[in-house]
Amino acid sequence: MRSEQATVSVDPDQVTESVRSLERELTLGGPSARLATVIAAADCVLAVDSVGILLLDEDGVLRAVAASGPAAHDLESTQEHLRVGPGVTALAGPEALRSDDLTHDYPELSSALRDGGSWAVVSAPILIDGDNVGNLNAIRTSPHHWSDAEVEAVASFAGVVAGMLRLSASAVAPDGGRSEQTAAPRPKHGAAHDPGISAGGRAG
Repeated sequence: MRSEQATVSVDPDQVTESVRSLERELTLGGPSARLATVIAAADCVLAVDSVGILLLDEDGVLRAVAASGPAAHDLESTQEHLRVGPGVTALAGPEALRSDDLTHDYPELSSALRDGGSWAVVSAPILIDGDNVGNLNAIRTSPHHWSDAEVEAVASFAGVVAGMLRLSASAVAPDGGRSEQTAAPRPKHGAAHDPGISAGGRAG
């Protein structure tokens, strides 16, 4: 990892404003639309190259479910396939995990990514009632020394996703099933990425 002084590239006030705005809109639209809105906002406010989401499916298998751009799609689908990477490691605890350079921290993953995968990633756990159900991953497509402020900002957006999933899980249709409008997204086996959950963002 690089040892030079980190440069904070996030505006804490902008992060707070964006998170509050997203929290007010948690019940608007379907789950795919809400996830797309969250990762698009995170992509912009965090000033990163791409943002992705990994979630555990009903069988406890980590699946790529959302990406704001090519870099996130590449990273999430590769982590899902290899079962190696910061998003996989971050499942072990409640704290965000940062990698300033994947080539040093996850060489197997890095070598499988395009352009050599010399990327920097923060994986922030998505926690629901204390359970780690996945993570939101912020990506820079070059080595980067993440500041504490940047890591906290990524974690804030992961918290929004957790709130969205919590609300979705509690929304039950009158017949006892989940409401089509608010049901939590359930990744499908073998689907590395659901284009319907993708959002526009800067290409990695």
